[in-house]
Amino acid sequence: MIRRFLGLAFFLLLSACTILKTVDPPGRDQLRTTLLAANEWEFRGRIAVRSDGGDGDGQANLRWRQSGEHSHIRISGPFGAGTYLVDWSPESIRIASADGEQSREYAGPSAAEAFLDEQIGWSFPAGSARYWMLGLVDPGQTGQEFFDAEGGLAGISQHGWQIDYMRFADVNGLALPTRIDMANRNANLRIAIARWKLPLEPD
Repeated sequence: MIRRFLGLAFFLLLSACTILKTVDPPGRDQLRTTLLAANEWEFRGRIAVRSDGGDGDGQANLRWRQSGEHSHIRISGPFGAGTYLVDWSPESIRIASADGEQSREYAGPSAAEAFLDEQIGWSFPAGSARYWMLGLVDPGQTGQEFFDAEGGLAGISQHGWQIDYMRFADVNGLALPTRIDMANRNANLRIAIARWKLPLEPD
């Protein structure tokens, strides 16, 4: 069971958007600048994963808290499988069950990819995911944004993944995703976000 929920931790969780243009709409530059400067945020929702091999497939509750370059992720499984806590930074990743009985730890710049490859046999660009959650291309990597006829963000293409934005909500005057679908040749992921905190506020 730990393989399933460890795998879910980074597939932040398959319909496609109609992609019409790649030109930035009015106001996009300002929104991008504001979101790139947002180093402290959190969301809560659900994630679902489906892959070719079936390892790591399933659904779970998801809480993602970002503090600078550090991601703190809580995965709560619906099948009596308990809760897993993930701490990720560019140089390390640690995954542990909430009761402390099971734990994995990896170090080095490719720690997340090594973990994923070992656990479920396919990798995911974990370092870019924190940008995708906000509706941004990872600025440190080559990628492309796509917009619909009304100028809204429709999707992102990066690292061989297609990220489609199905719904947005106004959060303190910012348009943030509330439904994200992701796909590559190995897997399909879906994230439904119920609540955003940006900027962070006390619980």
